[in-house]
Amino acid sequence: MARRQRREGVATIEFVLHPDGSVNNPRLVSSSRTRALDRAALDAVKGIEPFIMARDFIDQPEAYRVDVVFNVL
Repeated sequence: MARRQRREGVATIEFVLHPDGSVNNPRLVSSSRTRALDRAALDAVKGIEPFIMARDFIDQPEAYRVDVVFNVL
């Protein structure tokens, strides 16, 4: 629906990534101002689990803040 309505925006998500690839506490920090895009951004972060490559880069849980950008092409 957001695509059909040509909605764009940036949602900022915070989460904790563990060395085993699990994601904890994903939360919306800054809204895209569109509820559907905010939900999609949270789902995208949850969808990386298990992020197996994490074990190659981190040895303890680390907090991240990412911008999920939605552009209509």
